[in-house]
Amino acid sequence: MRKEFKNYIYSASITSQDILQMVANAQKELAVTNEKYDTDTQHSANSIQQAIWAKKIKSELDILGEYDD
Repeated sequence: MRKEFKNYIYSASITSQDILQMVANAQKELAVTNEKYDTDTQHSANSIQQAIWAKKIKSELDILGEYDD
């Protein structure tokens, strides 16, 4: 979410609907990722897949670190 807002090019014509759409997009992406995680790890039962996901998450957090405040 921070990345999206930080990279957003401000326009005087932005509306609250535009911001709500950005939030909705982030929530949809989260839901898709959670579903993939649950499927891949069999709801955390598959420790090998869970370790793979832990590496993916760490990598994503490292990349997104530039958006920390």
